Amino acid sequence: MRKERMVKITAALLVVILFASVFYVQPISTQEQGTFLKIGMQDEPKNTNIYKATDVWTANVLGWFYPTLFILSPIDRELSPDFAESMEGSPDGLTYTIKLKQNAKWDDGTPITAQDVIFSFDLVKELQLPDYLPYIDGIVDSWSAPDDYTVVLKLPQCTPKFKNSTLIGMVIVPKHQWSKVLDDARKGAEPLQIFLDTNLGADTPYGKLVSGGPFSWGEWQKGSFVRIVANTNYYGKGRVWTTKSGKTLTEGPNYDGILFKIYGTTDAAILGLQKGEIDYIWWTIDPGFIANLLADPNVEVTKADELGYYYLAMNHAKEPFNDKVLRQALATLVDKQFIASRVLQGYGGPAHSVVMPAAGKWYNDGVNKYGFGMAKADRVAKAKEMLKNAGYSWDADGNLLLKNGKKMAPFDILTPPADYDPLRAMSGVLIQEWWRAIGVPATAKPTSFGQIVASTFEQMTFDVYILGWRIGGNPYPDHMYDFFHSSQAVPDGNNPMSFKNPEFDKLVEDLTRNCDENAQMADAFKAQEIAIDEVAYCPLYYRSLNEAHRKDTFEGWFVQLGGVAGSINYLTPLKPAGAKPTGIPVAIALVGLAGAAAYLVRKRKD
Repeated sequence: MRKERMVKITAALLVVILFASVFYVQPISTQEQGTFLKIGMQDEPKNTNIYKATDVWTANVLGWFYPTLFILSPIDRELSPDFAESMEGSPDGLTYTIKLKQNAKWDDGTPITAQDVIFSFDLVKELQLPDYLPYIDGIVDSWSAPDDYTVVLKLPQCTPKFKNSTLIGMVIVPKHQWSKVLDDARKGAEPLQIFLDTNLGADTPYGKLVSGGPFSWGEWQKGSFVRIVANTNYYGKGRVWTTKSGKTLTEGPNYDGILFKIYGTTDAAILGLQKGEIDYIWWTIDPGFIANLLADPNVEVTKADELGYYYLAMNHAKEPFNDKVLRQALATLVDKQFIASRVLQGYGGPAHSVVMPAAGKWYNDGVNKYGFGMAKADRVAKAKEMLKNAGYSWDADGNLLLKNGKKMAPFDILTPPADYDPLRAMSGVLIQEWWRAIGVPATAKPTSFGQIVASTFEQMTFDVYILGWRIGGNPYPDHMYDFFHSSQAVPDGNNPMSFKNPEFDKLVEDLTRNCDENAQMADAFKAQEIAIDEVAYCPLYYRSLNEAHRKDTFEGWFVQLGGVAGSINYLTPLKPAGAKPTGIPVAIALVGLAGAAAYLVRKRKD
C-alpha cells in the first residue's frame, strides 16, 4: 500500500511540475548591433565579484574575464599554456619559472604583466579567500617576478595539485583595479567579508569590470539579461588547437558577444530555444523535455559525462544532526535507485560516493551504500534498529524521540523550487516521506537558489538542504579538500555542514601534496570512505549532461567531458551579422508539455 502511495505521489508531482504556469519574458532593449550568441540561463549572477562567483550562474558570466596561467585544451583536456608562454621546472621539481605572453592586454589597454600575477597570489594569501586559498595553501611557498614577463613559483614539496589545479584555477585579476578594492577592505574591521561583499561596476568607485579574457562587460538589466561583448584586446583570439583525432579548432570570439537571457524556468527556456529566441540552454535538460526536443529538426540534443553530482547535506554543528548514527539512519532511508529510475528516468544514476564514476580510477565503489537495493520495509527496519541501539525511541504516535527523551523538533529540507529544478524538488518530497515513515518531522521546503546559498554557505544556519556541484573536466579529486576540509567550515567557505575529521583532513592534504600515484589513490579511496561513513554528504544522484542548442545559427559545437559549453568561444555564426539581439514577449500557458514528456575547471554550486 505504501509503495502504491509513493508511486502516486511521484506521478502527481510529475504532473504538477511539468504543467507550467503563465510566464512572461521581458523584451530586451539594447542598441548594440552585431551577431550575438544568445544563451538561456535559469538564473542571473548573484554579484560581480569573481572571488564570490561560487554559483554556476555567476561563474557563467564572470568566468570569461580573468586569465589563468594554464588551461585544459579543448576536447583532449590536456594542460596547455594560456597567459603563460612556457614553463620550465628545476631538476628537483620544486621551482618553476614561467614566461608570460608579452602581447597580452586588459581590455582598457593596460598590459597584463607578472605584477598582476603576483598581486593575485598575494591577495588570496592576505585575505585567506576561502574559494581560492586551496590553490596555494601548502601548495606554493613563494612567488616572485624577476621582470614584468617572468614569474617564479616555489613549491614546498612535490604536489600533483600544482599542475592539476593551481595553474588552471588561480585567476589573474588586474592589479590596477583590484588593489583599490583591497585597500578599502583593509580599512574595515572584517577585511575578508568587506572584500567579498564588494561588487564592481560602472556605478561603483572601482569602475566597470576590467577583463583580460575573450569577452568584456557590456550591461546587466536585472531579471532580464546580461550582455558581454567581444574583447578586441584578447590575446588568445586566433589560437589554433589540434586534437589527438586531428580536429582543428580556432579560438575566437568569432562574433560580437554573448547575450545571457534569464528565463527562470526550463519551460520558458525550451520554448525560447524552439522559437529561435536563444541558441543554447546552459543547464541540463530535464528528462521530461528531451523527447520533445529530439523531434525538433532545428535543435540538437547532446549528452556528456559529468563529474558533478547532487547531494543532501545535514548541519553537523546543530543538534540532533551532530549525531553520526542519526545521519547514517536517515541516509539508509533514502532510496537512490528509486530516484534514479523514476525521477531521472534513466538519465543518470545513483550516487554513492563524493567522487563520481566518471572520474574513472579515482572512484571508490566500495563505500558504504546505506541500504542500496533493500526493499523499503527493510530500510525502515534497519534505520529503526540503528537508532534504537543508539538510545533513540518512539512515542505512542510513532514520533521519534531523541536520546534525551524529547520529541525531535520539526525541520525543513531546503530544495530549489520545481520551476527551477523539478528533479531536486521532487527528491526533497520523496525524502520527506521516507523520513516521516520513522517519525522524523521533515518538510521539504522549496526555496530560491539564492536563499539556499545564503542560509547554507553564507550564514550556516540551515538544518538540511539539497543542492549540487558542477565540477570541471579534471577527474583528479582535489574537490574533496575544497568541499570537506575543516578549513572550509567558515562563512563563504565550501563546508557549511561543519564536517570536521582530522583523519580526513590529513588524507586530503596528503592527496594534494604527494606525487606517488599509488599513495594518492589510497588517500583518495580512504577519504571517500570516511566522508560517506560520517555522512559529510548523502550523495543522491549524478546526471548525464543533456543539453540543447540550435543547429541553424552557429556551427562548431563539440562535446567534451562537462558538456558543450567548452565550444562557446570556438563557434562561428551561420547567419550574417547585422541583427541586434532582441527579446520577444511571450505569454503562454504550457498545458501540453506533460504529454510531450564547465568549460570551467572550477567547482560551482548548482
